[in-house]
Amino acid sequence: MNMDEIFQLAAEKFKGALSGETGQKLATGTVIPALQKLFTNSEGKLDLSAILKDMDLQGLAGIAQSWLGSGSNHGIDASAIEKLFGGKLSEFASQLGIQKDEAVQGLRAAVPEVVDKSSPDGNLMSQASGVINIVKGLF
Repeated sequence: MNMDEIFQLAAEKFKGALSGETGQKLATGTVIPALQKLFTNSEGKLDLSAILKDMDLQGLAGIAQSWLGSGSNHGIDASAIEKLFGGKLSEFASQLGIQKDEAVQGLRAAVPEVVDKSSPDGNLMSQASGVINIVKGLF
């Protein structure tokens, strides 16, 4: 699965996690670039390893490892999503025209999907370079 397919799937998960008409009104084509931007570093490059490092620093290594492994994915709570993305969260919600709490709700479904599908056999794919980075040693 390539990164475009992964973000397509994550956008669908994001929309599906939203209540009522909110998820139905959002176009997948709008959600995908917003998600991609959320996962980029200050240089504008996709950087999932930075998110995993932040999770480790916040005591969420067990959750991150479940996403990297081949078993079931552990959930992530709203406060952890808020800490993980900080100020980027308001911009993300604004870009989609939804409330911040709705963005958090959708991200609780989308973030595990992006990391899980980007890490076959526990290896994290790098879209920028096409190289596989080993992230098991992060934790």
